[in-house]
Amino acid sequence: MKLNFQCGQDFITGWKNYDLNPVNAEVQQWDFRNFQQLGIKDNTVEEIRLNTSLELIHFSQIGNLFTQFYNALQVGGTLYLQGIHAEQLANTLAYGNISIEEFNQVVYGHPQLPNRSLYTLNLVENVVGQIGFKIKQKGIIGQAFYIRITK
Repeated sequence: MKLNFQCGQDFITGWKNYDLNPVNAEVQQWDFRNFQQLGIKDNTVEEIRLNTSLELIHFSQIGNLFTQFYNALQVGGTLYLQGIHAEQLANTLAYGNISIEEFNQVVYGHPQLPNRSLYTLNLVENVVGQIGFKIKQKGIIGQAFYIRITK
């Protein structure tokens, strides 16, 4: 089983595609923050993808969600995460590369789907390392970071 959360228009054929606000019939409505309620058994998921949505998770809940993902993944299973990089975003504003309006939009998100926290790559690395994940790939793209980790 492969799970693609907050996929928007980026659904993947053959995967279970979920989004809070599905845009077509290929995508089911689901809030990834309620992952446990999907009823997925431990060690049954090959891959989980969570793209540009970490900011929707409150800082105090991130470890719990990552632990749920870890438990669901098979040994060798992969978790791909992407999120706003707080330091990169702050630098972009400080150097005048975005306006305060754009900065506020990124930080606070959409009024119907507000952001709850910002993260850095180092912070996410520390959290997933404590859970037991192994880092396979990581990097920064503009104001965002990505990390591919395995169980």
